[in-house]
Amino acid sequence: MKKVYNIWVDIMKGIAIIAVVLLHVDYIYPEDINKAVLISILGDSWHMPLFYMIAGFFVSRERLTDPVFMVKNKFRKLHLRLLYYYVPFLLLHNVFLITGFYNGETEYGGKQMILYTFTDYIQKFLEVFFFMGREPYASPLWFVYVLFEAFISLSILSWIVKRITGETGFRWEITMSVTLILTSSISYSLTNIFDITIPRISNVPPAAWLIFLGMILKNRIKLNFDNKYLATASLAMLITVCYIKKCCMMTNDYHDIVHITFIAITATYFFAYIARKIEQNIIGKTLAYIGHHSFEIMSLHLISFAIFAWTYNQLFSATLPFYKLGIKTDSLFLFMVLTLAGVTFPLGFASIYDTLRKTLRNND
Repeated sequence: MKKVYNIWVDIMKGIAIIAVVLLHVDYIYPEDINKAVLISILGDSWHMPLFYMIAGFFVSRERLTDPVFMVKNKFRKLHLRLLYYYVPFLLLHNVFLITGFYNGETEYGGKQMILYTFTDYIQKFLEVFFFMGREPYASPLWFVYVLFEAFISLSILSWIVKRITGETGFRWEITMSVTLILTSSISYSLTNIFDITIPRISNVPPAAWLIFLGMILKNRIKLNFDNKYLATASLAMLITVCYIKKCCMMTNDYHDIVHITFIAITATYFFAYIARKIEQNIIGKTLAYIGHHSFEIMSLHLISFAIFAWTYNQLFSATLPFYKLGIKTDSLFLFMVLTLAGVTFPLGFASIYDTLRKTLRNND
């Protein structure tokens, strides 16, 4: 069956990835502004939950309960695609360090960055392949690791529950929901109460729950996201919750599974409503194009910051620290330009790649 293209979904992804880029610029906010609340509202609390919910929109029960298919499919679409970007960054590690794009005095992951030996490279390649990559410019791709693991664990759980319940109807949905909420609560407790955190693993249970919830809302309840009153209420509740308590999926710093679920549902409904309203105008089509290439933007926006900062320093004899993974600036103009660079540079790369691929395909 031919896959239906939904432009409004890409618009939502475009909004979310712009929030990711914007919040990775280390802007120095004025002292009279509550920075934690502002960045929470701007996206820190909702951009990752929104991505996970969207991921569940196009998951079918038949495919979800087939772990063999899911492993093959997501390995190709997520893990291999991640390696296309991660491996070049890893190969260029020493080049970045020698040229100053990394700084040996800067710590990353609690360790100072050093030149890799041949043995180090072998170790790092294995780490990247087995979901433990820690290359600085590729660090936003932790999201892809978690998404891949969430899909696989969700598929295995779905298959087990199907074997137990004998179907994929109401009993299957309830059992899945209870299990996912329970495992997410355990993950939260281990991380935030007992300080036991396993990188790239602690976020998997809540990510799996949000994927499953996205599937239920879109395919079971069949929400159309077209009620303006619900959209308005969703925005009000989203801002209120963001104001009360910051929620960050990256550090597993969500208050509880009820909180992260509430954030995800309200953000999804509001942005889906907006996306459906603007999908036919130029703003919507621009955001859709950005969202369609969100993987490239996620992969390349940090190096885009560095390239812009290096160029800016050369042209204006400035000292923007381009070796850091979030350019620190108190200039609103540079804040906006860096955000723009973090989006447009990867889009340029994606455009060139798509053109070359089409050319080679036509030649064949």
